[in-house]
Amino acid sequence: MLGEIGAQGKPTIMLFNKIDQLNGNRALLARLLEQYPGSVAISAADGAGMPELLAELGSQLRPIREFLELDIPHEASGVIARLHEVAR
Repeated sequence: MLGEIGAQGKPTIMLFNKIDQLNGNRALLARLLEQYPGSVAISAADGAGMPELLAELGSQLRPIREFLELDIPHEASGVIARLHEVAR
C-alpha cells in the first residue's frame, strides 16, 4: 500500500487502534508493542494513547527539523509575533 501512494521508504509509525475494545487483554497489547518497537496503541474513541502518539511523532520529526538563528530588529514586532505563532 505504501508503495502505491509513493510513501515506501518513508518513516512510519505502527499504530494499534481500538485498544478500548481489548476487554482487559493487556498481554496481547504488550506483545504487539514489544514486537514492533516505536509502535503506539491508541483509542480514537476515547483518546487513550494520544499523548504517547504525539510523543512518538515528535521523536521522529525532531531529526528533520531545521534550526535557524535569526536577527530580527525589535521594531519588526509583526515578524516576531508571527514567529511565535508558527515556529518552535
